[in-house]
Amino acid sequence: MSQSNTPDESSEQIAARLADAEATLDAIRNGSVDAIVVSRREGHQVFTLESVDLPYRQFLERMGEGAISLDASANIVFCNRFFVDLVGGERAGLYGEPLESFIATDHRPAFRQALLESDPQRIQAALTSADGRCIPVQISLTPTGHDLSRRWVVVISDFSDAERLHTVSAAHEAAEAASLAKDQFLALVGHELRTPLAVMMGWTEYLLQQATPDEAKTRKALATIKRNALLQQKLIEDLLDVSRIVSGKLNIERRELDLSSLAKDVANALALRAQGVGVDLRVEIGEPVLVRGDPQRLEQVLSNVLGNAIKFTPSGGWVRVSVVAEEERARIEVQDTGTGIDPALLPRVFQVFRQGDSRRRRESGLGLGLTITKHLVELHDGSVHVYSAGPGRACWWSTTRRTCAR
Repeated sequence: MSQSNTPDESSEQIAARLADAEATLDAIRNGSVDAIVVSRREGHQVFTLESVDLPYRQFLERMGEGAISLDASANIVFCNRFFVDLVGGERAGLYGEPLESFIATDHRPAFRQALLESDPQRIQAALTSADGRCIPVQISLTPTGHDLSRRWVVVISDFSDAERLHTVSAAHEAAEAASLAKDQFLALVGHELRTPLAVMMGWTEYLLQQATPDEAKTRKALATIKRNALLQQKLIEDLLDVSRIVSGKLNIERRELDLSSLAKDVANALALRAQGVGVDLRVEIGEPVLVRGDPQRLEQVLSNVLGNAIKFTPSGGWVRVSVVAEEERARIEVQDTGTGIDPALLPRVFQVFRQGDSRRRRESGLGLGLTITKHLVELHDGSVHVYSAGPGRACWWSTTRRTCAR
């Protein structure tokens, strides 16, 4: 660009000089000019743009994020080394390309919307690299200018490491939680196995010390020993079932059976227990509902669910069990007015090594019944669900499984 002091320039010449100046300014804005030579009477003067903004270019090149300038068409007119390395290819090949072409298809609408905004925008997106990798990023766009002179300054943050760190951190926390749960579970196993053993040992020692045993006390001692032996047997069977579940060796033997009749038998077996704690056990079972299943395992499922309902229902409450045939499936539903379950615990209620709150942990047992129940129901091609409005509210348990012709 040259400068002249000629006083008699025509308007056409002045317009041409202005057009030349505007073109030069556009070239400077687009990064196409590295130096300007100004002609004066005393000689030529060179202004090197690189010498002026060299510190800024060095800063951009050393950034740990992608730095990009976009023109009015959102095409790349400058990008730093970080962005080049992120997407791959040669820097010269990126200039003039629309930034959108490097953004994964699903995220392009959000990018286009961000370009329309007059305020700085920040979006979560993904870039597609030259080798096909999908790179999670955050794109920050700051608009400058208006209309034809509109430009954008873009900063791209690579979230790949952040996502990997989050994944590893979450896995570490889950492993620590599982380890803690197992430690607590093993401590509970020791307590639950030791308690009935202590009772049996105590009564056995009493019987051995009696020269002439009293018949009534002997019967009481034997009944207590038997009851605690059965309790210990149940604990050991639950542990063995969980071991079979973990190893994939828990099997069932199917045959045709009446689910309604099975539910009545289980309810009758638990009626005395319910009566003893002041719980009204209501059985609402009608016509036969035929299914193909393992009678022993289905009885175990019903005993676990119905027994839990009775255990956690306070005196004066009620528990209701019903069996309903629905097209090709059967539904067993148990409803109670018990203590309920905190909604935050519902997603974990069927997990092994998990129990509810401290009030539930004070009850005897290892808390494995629902884990075993879930796997047994799934082996029968069914599913089990629990619904609760929270502590102190009614709780529903329902299981579904395929039925045969009725």
